[in-house]
Amino acid sequence: MTQLTPLIFMYLLCEDLMYKFVEPHRRKNIFCVKTKETKYLRQSYVSEHLNSERLYKYAGFNLLSLFNHGTVEFRMLEGTYDQNKILNWIEFIDTIQEYAKTAQLGLSFKREVKNPERARSLIYPAFRDHFNEEEIEKSIQAGLEYFRYLCCTTITPKIHQTFLEDGFFSSKFYTKNYVRLTK
Repeated sequence: MTQLTPLIFMYLLCEDLMYKFVEPHRRKNIFCVKTKETKYLRQSYVSEHLNSERLYKYAGFNLLSLFNHGTVEFRMLEGTYDQNKILNWIEFIDTIQEYAKTAQLGLSFKREVKNPERARSLIYPAFRDHFNEEEIEKSIQAGLEYFRYLCCTTITPKIHQTFLEDGFFSSKFYTKNYVRLTK
C-alpha cells in the first residue's frame, strides 16, 4: 500500500473531475464504479495491504489489473473518436502518474495530505480548461477528506465495522461527517 499511496491520493483528488468529464451515462455505469462508492479500497487500507481477492475489477480506478498486468486501469472514459477528448484524458492520467512518480513518502507526504499544494499545482493546469476553480477545489477537498478517512488509524471497532459494510455511504456516520458528491 505504501508504494501506491501517492497514486491513490492523487487519483482521489481528481476522481470527481474525471467523472464529470466523461459522458453522463458513464457516471453511474456498473462497469466503472467510483472508487469512493466501492469498499475495496476501504478494506485494503484497513488491512494495510492490497489483496487481489478483495479488489473490484469494475471500479473506475481498477487496481486489480496490478496483479494481472502490472498496470492500473482507468475505466471511466467512454469509447470515442474525439481526439481532443482522448488527449485531455491522457493528460489527466499523466498528471496523476507524474505526481505519484515524484512524490516523496514520509514527512513531506504527511504535510501534503494536510495541505496538498503540490497536488493542486498539478491538478489546476490539467483541469482548468474544463472546470472552474470551485469545481476543482470541491473535487480536491472531497478526495482529501476521503483519503484522510482511509488512513485514519484511530478507528473504533464500531466505526471500523461500518466502514466495511455495503451501506457505508448511507450510514449515519458517513452522512453526518461527509458530503457525498452524486452529480
